[in-house]
Amino acid sequence: MKNRIDIEKITNTFLEYTLINTTSDPSSQNLPSNDNQYKLAQYVANQFSELAGVTIDVKSNAITTIT
Repeated sequence: MKNRIDIEKITNTFLEYTLINTTSDPSSQNLPSNDNQYKLAQYVANQFSELAGVTIDVKSNAITTIT
């Protein structure tokens, strides 16, 4: 049996991501410039943590690697 791509699930997940306000703060000297940018990185990492065999690293600057 082939793995099927669930377009509706992918769309809904993407829409969840867009609900998090990650607009940059141009006056901020911090990275990320908006606390929600880090929250989004953590949210994505938590979703991927459900997959077996992946290593996730969320840096303090919100750069996230999943291998």
